[in-house]
Amino acid sequence: MTLNVNPGAVGMSAATEVGIATDLAASSGATSEALLVNLPMALDADSLAFAEALSGAGAAYTGVKAEHVAERGIYAGSQSAASAAYEASEAIRAIENTLS
Repeated sequence: MTLNVNPGAVGMSAATEVGIATDLAASSGATSEALLVNLPMALDADSLAFAEALSGAGAAYTGVKAEHVAERGIYAGSQSAASAAYEASEAIRAIENTLS
């Protein structure tokens, strides 16, 4: 089976994914304190429980976002490897064509 793949486009996509992951990681660092540290509106039990719930939701969001950043990084690495494999395949094919 012949695949028509542009290794340069795959490499560019990998670089884009790295940029997105970097931006997401930077924004996570900038907003994590606001998501994780919620002060109660008053010192009553309901306000304390609500602030704790907000902090818990922020922690969950921060964890999911960190996982998403890691997955984008893994995806970018896979794309880079695929681009290199396609480039190597094309180089081998070009050598084989000159020998035939």
